[in-house]
Amino acid sequence: MEQMKATEGVQEVPLLQALLLGVRTPSILYSFPSLQPTASAKGAWLFYSKANASERAMVAGLGGLYFVGVIFLGNLLKWLLLLKTNSGIARRNKAREGRAQELVSPEPSPRRKLFPMLQI
Repeated sequence: MEQMKATEGVQEVPLLQALLLGVRTPSILYSFPSLQPTASAKGAWLFYSKANASERAMVAGLGGLYFVGVIFLGNLLKWLLLLKTNSGIARRNKAREGRAQELVSPEPSPRRKLFPMLQI
């Protein structure tokens, strides 16, 4: 009799339903209907806080300030990264331009090596 009292409100789930639920090693699966939420328990969510309206307004303002700060600092970080990237690109372009200029008007010694046809 005491065993029956311990299992009151507990339902045994059939094997097929257990397999559909994804149980890999089918054994006895128990369901507790009293612990499952009902439609009435899933009502509207209420916000409970001990803070008064002005404190909540200050928190909302601080959150808005943080949001604006994140947007501003994100763009600032992107700008700084682009500055660094562009300076590297400009440095490489200047070096490339210098090498191209050397090909156009090289010194006499490399000119003889690069353009042997000009000596004829």
